[in-house]
Amino acid sequence: MSAEQDGDVRLVEARHGKFFVLATDLYVGRSLSTYGEWTEEEVALIGQALRPGDCVADVGANIGSHTVPFAKAVGPGGRVMAFEPQPRVFQLLAAPYWHVVPFFDARNFRAVPQDVFSNMGCVNNLCIPQEVSVELRGLKRVASTAEHPRL
Repeated sequence: MSAEQDGDVRLVEARHGKFFVLATDLYVGRSLSTYGEWTEEEVALIGQALRPGDCVADVGANIGSHTVPFAKAVGPGGRVMAFEPQPRVFQLLAAPYWHVVPFFDARNFRAVPQDVFSNMGCVNNLCIPQEVSVELRGLKRVASTAEHPRL
């Protein structure tokens, strides 16, 4: 896979799109740089349950290696809420949302810079930060393990 470097941040082109990675990241960043993917089996398994219009909470989203394929899977009628509490990592995750680099159609994606377990509220039995719950109420449905028992 290809990579461009600028200080401690690298732009990597991987299987599901382009990602900003920290040059010092020994796990997600290194895997994306070397193999073009990170835990692809997880992405594929969860992807089997996603349908256009679904809502996904990517908790601990890191730099978005799962967020991007989830956003593509749920399409423009769906929504992906990507929660990442680490400030530096959040900046890398949120870059496509801010349209710094148009990696994918970011209109169905929202990066949230907080720990998902603080300030909780529940929508359709999915507990999420209270400020985000209002955004989710207008969506068609939230996929659940009851609908997709193979998860």
